[in-house]
Amino acid sequence: MGNEDIIITNGRVWISPDHDIIENGSVLIRNGRIARVGRFSARAGTKIDADGCLVMPGLIQGHIHQFAKIHSQ
Repeated sequence: MGNEDIIITNGRVWISPDHDIIENGSVLIRNGRIARVGRFSARAGTKIDADGCLVMPGLIQGHIHQFAKIHSQ
């Protein structure tokens, strides 16, 4: 893939507990970094249809972080 742009479309995009879920949202990845999140369309070398999926951009090992947050409350 290299530096090819990637767009993930039609997902339920969750950014954080402070934000509402974005239904039918998109995530654009440019040069290996998240470039844009929201409802938009863009051209990209790779397109991933995330229909029916929850997309959590930037979340690493979410099961561990969410578990720790739940138990710290």
